Amino acid sequence: MMQRVAILPPNGTKIDCLTMLAGLAMALGQTVRAHDMANQAIELLDRGTLESWSNATPRIIQAHCFLLFGKYNEASKALDHFEEISHHTLDLEARLTGAALRAKIMTITQQSDPEPYISQAMRIWDFAWEHYGRDLSVMAKLEYARATGDDQAILEITSRPEVRNIGTTIHGFLTFRVHCLIDAGELDEAEQLIDELSQRRGTTWFEHWGTLDWLKARLAQAHGRLDVAQQHYKAALKHQTYPLTWALTNRDYGVFLFEQHDFEKAETMLRQAVTTLEDIGATAYLPAARKELDTAIEQNRQSRKDVLTSMTQREREVAELLADGHSNRSIAERLVVSQSTARFHVSNILRKLQLTSRAEVATLFHESQRARASEESATD
Repeated sequence: MMQRVAILPPNGTKIDCLTMLAGLAMALGQTVRAHDMANQAIELLDRGTLESWSNATPRIIQAHCFLLFGKYNEASKALDHFEEISHHTLDLEARLTGAALRAKIMTITQQSDPEPYISQAMRIWDFAWEHYGRDLSVMAKLEYARATGDDQAILEITSRPEVRNIGTTIHGFLTFRVHCLIDAGELDEAEQLIDELSQRRGTTWFEHWGTLDWLKARLAQAHGRLDVAQQHYKAALKHQTYPLTWALTNRDYGVFLFEQHDFEKAETMLRQAVTTLEDIGATAYLPAARKELDTAIEQNRQSRKDVLTSMTQREREVAELLADGHSNRSIAERLVVSQSTARFHVSNILRKLQLTSRAEVATLFHESQRARASEESATD
């Protein structure tokens, strides 16, 4: 079909075909392809000389793809353009779907109150037929509930028969449900649902809102299977197409590592989460992630200070010389040891402090000295 549509002349029929194929691509989980075809349809529509029944849908698909890709400003602009032309069409369900996308963006970015748009979007359920994005009003409510920490609302919404029985959906709401079941300690039900999603994966459930490995990691963590959890977290982080879910996976992995007292790696994961959330403007999720990062940074700094104070006298001498910028040769000469012995001590210190460069030793050592001096001054 794509090959046949590609050779069509630029007319309304081509726009309609591109729109239907874009919708099909979304149903198959092919978001990049859907985005490309929606863009082609919009480029033809924007010429202003072609007539098509599908004036609204490609713009909705485009905005939906931008949202999934974490491009919230682009998604908002696409919806702005859609709203400008929407009064020319009787495609009311597209307007309600647009409201659902707008509510989701507002929730994530905290630009303004999303509830009026959520209320508008819920009118989708007044239609007896299923159209593109019928489930997006549900997804908007779930995003708002997650951002505000209302797990009970998520469990209630995702248990409704009318939601579970939507035909034109790729079941993103089930991903939200698994997380809440794990948080609620309903691990048997969570495991059953994960098994169901494993069967649906790639056909009627896709990983736009979080990978199967992320869900499996959290379940294994809840069961205390720590090695299994770590394997799944690492596998989940290989998927970076959807930055919001990637950032939230990093955050969960960072918290997991913190609980295992691997403070250095926890800091790295949480810093990645915060940086990504800042980059895409996901303001709703930043306060919690920043708080967790600050805790990890402080604990990591404290653990390194503890290592410093537990060093042998020789190790402290080497660390002081390292902090002052001395080379291995200079350290060997000053301590009257061989260069290989000096190199051994330097490597051992870096390993103990979980550092990768000599400059980091200087920073940590001088921080420790300032902290000690401050404590002594306070005592005096």
